[in-house]
Parts: sequence; structure tokens; C-alpha cells
Amino acid sequence: MDEKLKALGAHTPPAVWLSRVQYESQAGAGRDSSQLEPAGGGALAGAQFTFEGFCFFGNTEQEVETLNNWTRSLSEDKTFSGNFKSVTLEDVRRDEYETRTVTRFRVVAKE
Repeated sequence: MDEKLKALGAHTPPAVWLSRVQYESQAGAGRDSSQLEPAGGGALAGAQFTFEGFCFFGNTEQEVETLNNWTRSLSEDKTFSGNFKSVTLEDVRRDEYETRTVTRFRVVAKE
């Protein structure tokens, strides 16, 4: 999982910040980002890796385009997506964060 987190960081655009990272095994036991390695250190069989956050450029179209391109680059990166069947942008919406209107998102990678 260490390499997946490095790949995630390498692909994350400067205008994007993460607010939540979660790994769930097939059994459904959610873990926060401090516990991302599966038991035994093996493959992520049946796993779901979810991360949520915000994007801000001050331009809605640019934010959505950035999120789409970012999700595509993660799905094409074999280090990140190697054992996932899909990496999808599942939720995109406008939201208020402090004094700014931002784009909130959720990306899910599924085994």
C-alpha cells in the first residue's frame, strides 16, 4: 500500500487536497489511512480504497476537468491501479468551504 500512497501523492494536482482516505477489505472493516496495509501484507482482494477531498481553481469547469484527468491518470498508473478493476470519480458537487465555493469529490478504487 505504501507504493499506492506514493503514486496517489505523485499524481495529485496542486489545486486538490484530500480530507478523507479509507480502505475497506472485502469483510467491510473500514480502516483509516493509518491502517491501510491489509492483514498479512498481501494483495487487496475485494478491497475498496476511497478518498475524498476538494478542488479549487475558482473556475468550476477547470476543477471538474482537473478531477476527471486526475482520476484517469490514477487508473492508468499501474503502481496505483494494478490490482483494482476500476478507479472512478463517483461524486462531484459544489460546496462551501470557509469563504469559497469549491468542488467536493469522492474517488473510489475497487478490486
